[in-house]
Amino acid sequence: MRWWPLLLWMGADGGDRGWTPGGKAAAVAAMTEAMAVREPGAPIQLPAFLAEAIDRPTLVFYFSPGCGHCQRVGAEVSALHKDLSAHGAQVVGVTTANPVDVVPFRAAYGATYPILHDARRQVGAAMGARSTPSALFVRPEGGGLQVVDGWYPYLPESAAMVEARAHPGGMFGVLVAGNYVGTATCGSCHRVEHKAWSLTHHSIAWGTLIDQKATDRADCVPCHVIGHNEPGGWTPAQPHDRVDVGCEACHGASGPHDGRITNPLERCASCHDDAHSLAFSVERAMPHIDHFRNPDEETWRRAVLEMRAGRTPRPMATLPEGRTVGAATCRTCHPDHAESWDRDPHRAAMSVLPTPAEGACISCHATPQRLGGVKGAAPSEHRVDEGVGCEACHGPGEAHVADPSAKGSIQALGNDCPVCIVEAICTTCHTAEHDPDWDLDEGVKAIHPR
Repeated sequence: MRWWPLLLWMGADGGDRGWTPGGKAAAVAAMTEAMAVREPGAPIQLPAFLAEAIDRPTLVFYFSPGCGHCQRVGAEVSALHKDLSAHGAQVVGVTTANPVDVVPFRAAYGATYPILHDARRQVGAAMGARSTPSALFVRPEGGGLQVVDGWYPYLPESAAMVEARAHPGGMFGVLVAGNYVGTATCGSCHRVEHKAWSLTHHSIAWGTLIDQKATDRADCVPCHVIGHNEPGGWTPAQPHDRVDVGCEACHGASGPHDGRITNPLERCASCHDDAHSLAFSVERAMPHIDHFRNPDEETWRRAVLEMRAGRTPRPMATLPEGRTVGAATCRTCHPDHAESWDRDPHRAAMSVLPTPAEGACISCHATPQRLGGVKGAAPSEHRVDEGVGCEACHGPGEAHVADPSAKGSIQALGNDCPVCIVEAICTTCHTAEHDPDWDLDEGVKAIHPR
C-alpha cells in the first residue's frame, strides 16, 4: 500500500474556516498518528558534512538521479526550493550517486539547490529512509537540528505540504484562492475522503487517456486533470502532475480553504455533458463517489487492484433508460446502416448461444425490450430475433421515434463521438472476462461505417 504523507499543522488562527464538520478532529488524529511515526520536534543527528550546510529551515531531499520516481518529482522540488527561499528556507539534495551522474539531473530539472555527495552512505541511515526519493524537513534549534516533518517516500504534489511547514501563515498561507495544490495535499488531512476517492474511477482518469493514447488531445485532457493551465494546475510542461479528477476538480482550487464554498455539484456538468457522458444525472452519480466509503485495508487493496486492472464495473457508463422499438423500426430511416448491420456478427449474436438460450448471456446477445433493466432477464424480455440490434449500442429509440429532433433522444455515435463514449458502450459486454482478446479499435473498424 502507498503510505500518503501526513501533514502536521495546527495553526492557531486557522479556526474551523473551510473545514467540513469533524474535519478538525480528523486533522488532530492525523497529527497524532504521524507524531508517533516520525517524532516531529525530536532532535536528529545528521552527518557533519550535511549538518554544516543547514543554517536555516531545510528540506533534505534524499534521491537517486537515475530513479524514475525521483525524476518525476525533480521539477517540483526545484520549484519548491525557489518558493521556500521566500520564507527563509531551502532545499538541500543528498545522493550517494557519483557526482558526474548528477549533472544531467540538474540540467533536466533545473535544480539550483545544493546537492551533496554522500560518499559513505550515511544520510539514509541517519534519516531512517529506506528508499528514494525521501525527504526530511529540519530546522536549526538550540545548537542542533530538530525534525519538523518527513515524507517517506516523497510523492508528487507534496510541495504544498513542505511549504506549509516553512510559511509563517502555516497551511492557510499556502491554500490561497485560485491556486491548485494537488490531491496528495488534500489527502494529507482528509484521509478517509482520499481513501474513498482512490476507489472511484475519478482516480484513474488520466490512465484512461494513456490507454487511448489521447494524452495530447486538447478536447480530452481538461476533464482528466485538475486546474488545466491554471495557477498551480496541470500544464503541458509537466504533463504528469495534477492528473486524474482529484479533489480540486470538484471543490475548486485549494478546496474551500480560502473561505469561499464551491458547490461541487455545479461542476459535474462541465465534463459530464451530452457529448461525453451517457444519460448523466447528478443524483445517480453521487452514490458512486461516496467520500466516506472506508473498507478494511485488504478489501481496499483488492478493490484498487481490480479497478486499475479494468475489472470494476463502471456504473455511470450506461445508456439512457427507456423502451426499445426494434431494428425494423430503425431501418425505415436508416436503411444503409441497417444493410451493413445485416452482415455484422452482432446481427447473429444469438446463434452462438445454446438452445434454448437463457440466463445472463442473453443480455449481451440480444437487445432488451427495455434498457435499464436487470441483466440476466428472461428471453421474453429481449428481442431475441434481432440479436444485438441498433438500440443495444445507440440507446432506446422510443423517445427518438417520438421526436427525432430532440437533443439527447438517441446516442448518435458519429465520427465526432469521443472514444470514451464508444468504449463505455462496447465494454459493457466486451469485458476482460468474457472477451479477453477483444480490441476496441479493431472492433469499431469491423462494424458498419461511422
